[in-house]
Amino acid sequence: MMRYLERIFDDEGKLTKEGRIIYAHAMHLSKVDDLPEELIEYVWKEDESREDIEDLYELLIPSMVLENPHPFFLQTSMNPSLVSIDWTNLEAAMEDILRQALAEQTTPNRKMERKMALSFKATNLDMEVIRPKKDAVCVQSITFVFSQATAKSYWIHFKNAKGGDIEEMEVPKGSHEFQISIEDKLQFPTGLYYWTILVNGTPMTNRLYVCTEESAREMLSSH
Repeated sequence: MMRYLERIFDDEGKLTKEGRIIYAHAMHLSKVDDLPEELIEYVWKEDESREDIEDLYELLIPSMVLENPHPFFLQTSMNPSLVSIDWTNLEAAMEDILRQALAEQTTPNRKMERKMALSFKATNLDMEVIRPKKDAVCVQSITFVFSQATAKSYWIHFKNAKGGDIEEMEVPKGSHEFQISIEDKLQFPTGLYYWTILVNGTPMTNRLYVCTEESAREMLSSH
């Protein structure tokens, strides 16, 4: 939405040709209310722009607008608050937006950060954690993927950004993948978390972000 404001108004704050086209399309699509407030207010204050838009509206063929609306409306139709999103396999762009927003809201735990740095110096482990990657954003669930089937059962320990114990879960022997539901907002509120798995006495620690679906939609919609 924000990047379209740069194309709707020029450097002097006047409505561009594309801005007038978008407004005319919105009239045909009955989506004027979906337009940025800045655009709606400008048009109602500027008689000349409103007249230009009305002329464009008359020139446009309704059926063509319906079949081929301006890309602005394709963008807004993908509003995260309205569409179904595969939260398990987030698109890279979406995950980057959420990660940045969550990083701004949280402060890493110094003690856990030191443990995490030390754990990555460990070598020759029988098992590696392929997922989640460092700073992964998890909505609804956390999925652990291992380099090979676990030779025995393992325990995953979770701590929050303050270093407080959150949860301890057992990964059954023979697991290639292990999924943890995080839909309980009280147990896993939105924020930064650290997980630790002990492999042959060697701790593997990494961090990830947990985000409730409600928070994720708000962050994506406000971007």
